[in-house]
Amino acid sequence: MMNQPPNFPRGLAFNLEPCKGNGWYTWSDTYRTTQDGITCTTPVGYPQPMLTDIVQDTNGDLILGFRDRFADQYGLNQDRAPGPPQILVNPGSGSDLNRACPDASDAYVMDGNDGCVNNATRANVGIQRAEVREYYPGDWLTGFHQEAAYGGITLSKVETTLLSQFVNPIDVTYSSGPGRVNRTTGQRVDGQLCNLLTCSFGKGGGMADLEVLCDLAPPQIGNRV
Repeated sequence: MMNQPPNFPRGLAFNLEPCKGNGWYTWSDTYRTTQDGITCTTPVGYPQPMLTDIVQDTNGDLILGFRDRFADQYGLNQDRAPGPPQILVNPGSGSDLNRACPDASDAYVMDGNDGCVNNATRANVGIQRAEVREYYPGDWLTGFHQEAAYGGITLSKVETTLLSQFVNPIDVTYSSGPGRVNRTTGQRVDGQLCNLLTCSFGKGGGMADLEVLCDLAPPQIGNRV
C-alpha cells in the first residue's frame, strides 16, 4: 500500500527564468500564466504528474515512472492559446523517476519522502536544492533540466542498469530517447542511446514506454543423445 502526496522538493523542470517548475502542480487544461506568484513567459516548466509506469525490483521495491502532462499538452514552439497575440511555448518536461520502499508496517514510502536510500549529493544532482532527496539522482542530464526522465521504465533483472526515457539523453539539445541509470547507486551511466526515431520529439513528452524483448529458446526434442 502507498498513500502519500508527491509534494516533496524536486529538481527544476526548466532552469530558465522565471517559471522553472520545481515541484508538482495541479492539472490544468489551459495555459497557466503564473506559477508560485510569478508571471510566466516562455520557455516554461509546469509539471503535472501522471503515474504512467510501475515496475517491481528484485528486492520488492517499487520503481515509479511519473510523466509530465504539461509536456504532452504542448510541443516545441506551439501557440499557447488560440487567437492573437501569438505566443509560442517551449515547454520543459518535469517528469520523474522515483523509488518507493517498504517501511516497518510494509507500507511503501517514496524516496522524496525519505522512504529509500538517498543517493543524491550536491555533486551528482545537477545543482539541485540541498533538500532534494532521490534514489535516482542520475535522472538529470543537462544543466537546464534537473528532472529529465519521461516516465517509461524498462527493467531487465540480469542488467545492472535501468532504462528509461529522457530529454537530451546524449546532451544534444531538443532531443529525447532512452537513457540509463545504475540500479543500485541511481547514477547516470555513460553511453546513452539515441536514434532518429526517438530523438526527434523536441521538448515534447517523447516516447511513453520501453519493453524488454528476449529471444525464444531454440526448439529441441528430448533431453538425451
